Amino acid sequence: MKAKRHQILVTIGSRLNDTFTAPGGMVFYNYQHEALSTNNVTQVGKVVAVGEDVKQVKVGDDVFFRWTVTHDEDNHILYGETDVWAINCLVKFGITDLFAVITDGKIVPVCGFAFVEPIEEEIGFGEYKVTKKSEQWGIIRYSDNPNFKDGDKVFFGSEHNDNADPNTVLGKQYYIMESSRILGIDGD
Repeated sequence: MKAKRHQILVTIGSRLNDTFTAPGGMVFYNYQHEALSTNNVTQVGKVVAVGEDVKQVKVGDDVFFRWTVTHDEDNHILYGETDVWAINCLVKFGITDLFAVITDGKIVPVCGFAFVEPIEEEIGFGEYKVTKKSEQWGIIRYSDNPNFKDGDKVFFGSEHNDNADPNTVLGKQYYIMESSRILGIDGD
């Protein structure tokens, strides 16, 4: 199996994450229209072919990619009996579809991305205070930019990515954004 230039091919377990398990073990199924939402498509796959110019990924790696890859049926290819999905590794429309390689349970960002752990902030006053995830501040957990290190508290403004909801990767939630969108590091 061969991938085109600027592409990798991955296999996935299921295109949709159309079930969820509630506390207590009861399994619920999403309706079809809900299953096609951005929150329910698979974003992790195993690499089966790498284009000749893609340097950061190798066959056998697990990768984390943009939700649009499995949301868009045009990325689906059938090689004989094998279902694969094509991931663009070239900047297209300002951003690539590949976020990270997952190696030995560790996230390794690629293509200029950072994984930022959301922090909780209190809003309101007095007895009406509530906590929510900040959409402007977070803690760097993984970045391929040497200017940031694990644990840096960073400010990224409210337009940090095209999806304001954190993504779940290896069981933890992160904002995934281009490192260039991080506006500053808290110096406390």
